[in-house]
Amino acid sequence: MQQSLSVFLSLIDEAFIAHESWRKTKARLTYDFWAEDFTIRLNQALTTWLGKVGYAAGLLLKSLRDQAEQWWYFLNDPSVPPDNNKAERSLRLAGLKQKLSPNKAQTSFISRKYVHIFLQPAHKSIRYSCSKS
Repeated sequence: MQQSLSVFLSLIDEAFIAHESWRKTKARLTYDFWAEDFTIRLNQALTTWLGKVGYAAGLLLKSLRDQAEQWWYFLNDPSVPPDNNKAERSLRLAGLKQKLSPNKAQTSFISRKYVHIFLQPAHKSIRYSCSKS
């Protein structure tokens, strides 16, 4: 399980790094070659690990395979960001206020938990979710 987690986390990290590089350089041909190679390696990893992981991880891997066009849309169109951090950032303060304000009796532990979850970048949230499965 740990080995499969490390394979997919490294692929996710690579995807974010490659997309960030494209945003800086706008080198579409280089990005397209990388995306083609990445898709092949991703599909190989999915095929290798799908039957070897537990139930919860298997559901995630099946989703990565079956809904690839949604998960990996930015591979075909790099103008689309690989995460929705911009949308999440715009909702962060409203979400924090809603989570923290109504009940003043909340413990500081719960408040810190919500703040921590809201402030995590998307790929770290994925990493946290996968490591808990």
